[in-house]
Amino acid sequence: MPPQARNQGLIVAEVDDELVVYDKLRDRAHQLNPVAALVWRHCDGGTTVAELTSLLQSRFGASLDESAVWLALRQLDRAHLLAGPLAVPERFGRLSRRGALKAGAAAIGAGAAVSLVTSMSAPTPAYAASCATLGQSCATIPCCAGLTCAPITKLCV
Repeated sequence: MPPQARNQGLIVAEVDDELVVYDKLRDRAHQLNPVAALVWRHCDGGTTVAELTSLLQSRFGASLDESAVWLALRQLDRAHLLAGPLAVPERFGRLSRRGALKAGAAAIGAGAAVSLVTSMSAPTPAYAASCATLGQSCATIPCCAGLTCAPITKLCV
C-alpha cells in the first residue's frame, strides 16, 4: 500500500526547499531536508515507492535509489508524520549503517549528516517564557532579574 502523509494536527511551513512540520499533538517540531520534504509532500496514498524514487531521481539525480526513499519513509514514520503503519519490505527493513550512510549521502550530498528528518521537542507555553515577573508563579520558571522566589507562596517578589 502506498504511503500516506499525516495531515491532522500539523502546522507546515516551507523554508527554502525544506519543510518545518510542527506536530500539535506531540509538541514536536520536525525539520525535513529537501529529500524528506519531497517524499512527504508526495505521500498521498496513491504514489508508490517506485514513483517516489523516480521523483527523487528526476529532482536530485540518478544516484538516488529506492533505499533513499525507504530511509526517508522510515524517518518520517518514526517522527509520526505518516498516517497508519508503514509496511517496509524485508530487504529494506533493517538498513545497514553503511547502506544508510550511502543512501543518506546520496540523498543530501556528500559529507552531510544522514538524518533526513530532524526532530526536537517544543517547550510548553509555561517553559517558553523567559522568566516570571512580579507576582507571577515561580514554581516552574525562574523569576526575572532583581526578583526572588518567595519560598512559601512560590511567587516572584
